[in-house]
Amino acid sequence: MRYLFIIIAFSITYTQHFNVEIEETGESTLFIFQNTILSLQIGDELGLFDDNGIIDSNGNVGELLVGSGIWSGEQLNIVSISSQDLSQFGGPVLPGYSLGNTMKLKIWSQFSDIESVVDYTLLSGNGTFNGLFSVINEIECENIDICGFCEGSGAVHECGCNNIEDGECDCDGNILDCIGVCGGASVLDECGVCNGPGEIYECGCSDIEEGVCDCDGNIDLGCGCGIEGPSGCDNTCGSILEYDECGECGGSGPNPGYDCLDNCIIAEDCFGICGGSAVLDECGVCDGPGATFYCDWPYYIYVCSEDDCFGDGGTGGSTGGTDGGGGFDGEIDYASEIQPIFEINCTECHSYGGGYAGGLDLGSYTNLMEGGYSGDVVWPYYSSASLLIQKLNGTAAGDQMPLNAEPLTGEIIELIANWIDQGAIGPDDDNDGGGCDEGQILDCDGNCFDENLLENGICNEGINGQPNFNCSSLFYDGNCVDNFEVNFHQNN
Repeated sequence: MRYLFIIIAFSITYTQHFNVEIEETGESTLFIFQNTILSLQIGDELGLFDDNGIIDSNGNVGELLVGSGIWSGEQLNIVSISSQDLSQFGGPVLPGYSLGNTMKLKIWSQFSDIESVVDYTLLSGNGTFNGLFSVINEIECENIDICGFCEGSGAVHECGCNNIEDGECDCDGNILDCIGVCGGASVLDECGVCNGPGEIYECGCSDIEEGVCDCDGNIDLGCGCGIEGPSGCDNTCGSILEYDECGECGGSGPNPGYDCLDNCIIAEDCFGICGGSAVLDECGVCDGPGATFYCDWPYYIYVCSEDDCFGDGGTGGSTGGTDGGGGFDGEIDYASEIQPIFEINCTECHSYGGGYAGGLDLGSYTNLMEGGYSGDVVWPYYSSASLLIQKLNGTAAGDQMPLNAEPLTGEIIELIANWIDQGAIGPDDDNDGGGCDEGQILDCDGNCFDENLLENGICNEGINGQPNFNCSSLFYDGNCVDNFEVNFHQNN
């Protein structure tokens, strides 16, 4: 114990013996001391010297410590500092070893406090300061003590040359047993009891504790040892049930589209089915087939019932006819009521500036009545058969007009249709039937004839002085079937 106290006191007051006082210069040589060296004791110091090193900034030469280290019994790497002469660049001279000089090795023993110069054996390198490295595998000292250490203090330790190792209780390597006897035979059992009986209890080293149900410390919460207690909204073992949004334990919630009181909270269809998909068709029938009754000449469209067609032979439609009437009282004025509609919605394309789209110019009454590439677009007295109305309400082939714009309202389309049903009177007609007497109508050649001859069951083609109603503006008299089919398909 006295020796350990001396060592402790020494370590507290100890300062390194070889203390390198020069600064790093960026150039160095490495010296490697291998752990095969046996002549050093742990704590001994090694100093690397150059007898002719540069010792100051004036370039003076002398012995200089350029590297040091403390032996720990493991390989020790010591870096030595080289001198640098920067004076030719206007800089300083930095102290350090001189390149090519031989390294001189000194040993200081911490036990004997003796410093000595020693020789060394090289495994690699030449032992000079060369900017590379040297490997040293043995150190030769003149004064070797009885324990084989350089400048050692001899067999002065607890066990001669060594102290008792940590964890041992004597110089023979024995350890204290569990009752404190050095080299004794008493041992701890698997339960940590010195000379104990071992794992002989319910849980090995102990019995099951009171209040628990097994050796892991688990308790029984009512569903078995170590198992979670009652759970879920029904408070039963193993339950995962939860309250649904209606507050029912384990419930599935309200039916789709209904609230918790079974009230429909989404739209009902026309059958009154909550969330149903049935809708009223165009004829007002719930989930109906739509317009399925076909109106033939001059309309050729499907309507909801036969009553929606009118005219000779049950033909016709809900708008347009031969009675010159409509849903409007009084004559509709083209210039103030019809042409402004075209100016606002149509003439951007259907005028000279729009390139006469489809060959149709809606810039004036005259151009309107001339039609386009598909032929006449207005058939006086027959709005439903007029291509103009069919394009406006979207029943004709191709795009609905106006193109790339919102469709005209039903009221505006009805106004144009009634104007056509009144005879498509232009701004200069003065409602005089085109210069004919009342009850007469202009034929295809511009002659006035009794309007009752139109569609009288005879194809009036202008033969032998008879009227010529066989043209598109009069829908080919409605009786010239062959001519109609040929001319109609050619123009549509």
